This record gives sequence, structure tokens and C-alpha cells, in this order.
Amino acid sequence: MPTNEYFDRLIELRHTEEDENGDLVPSAVPSYAYSARVSVARAAEFAAQTEGYKAERAYRMWTRDYNGEELLRDTLDGLTFRVRRAYERGGKTELTCEREVTVCLA
Repeated sequence: MPTNEYFDRLIELRHTEEDENGDLVPSAVPSYAYSARVSVARAAEFAAQTEGYKAERAYRMWTRDYNGEELLRDTLDGLTFRVRRAYERGGKTELTCEREVTVCLA
């Protein structure tokens, strides 16, 4: 992982719970962190295909700022994603995400 990257993208992170219908319900209180949007690694794309989802985006952030949240909203474009994979190395965590269209965080 590069050491000279800039964490200049603010993301909103939320834990989720399932309701009685099995739908994801985001927590009321979000946390925010700065991250860098990075390219989805080829290995992550392959793993996503074998697990039946499309890895659409990846974000890298400080590990201390990530607490296992399942939903991520990019505050720059407002799109919401489900965190499908979190990979930690060297004090940074890379989140591989799939577009989530059924949950509104606004």
C-alpha cells in the first residue's frame, strides 16, 4: 500500500441490523472518516465474482477509524455501498464495496 496517498474523501460509515423482513436497517448514528478511493484490486474482483457480487469500489483508510461497519456512503457523490471485504495491512484497512440501492442513509 502506498505511503504517500491522501485521505481526502470523507465517508460515512454505519452499522446495520436486519428487521423482521430481512431488510437492512442502518444505525441512527453514523461515524465519519477520511479515506482514499482506490482501484479495486484484481484479486478482490475475482473473489467478488466467486462470491456472487460485483466489487464496484474500494476505499483505503486508517484501521483505527474502521470498526466493522457494514454500510458506507461516499459524501462526495452520495452513493451508498455495502462493505463486502475489509483487508488490514500496515495500519490501513482497504474496504471493497458493492453498490447498495435498497438502503437510504440521507
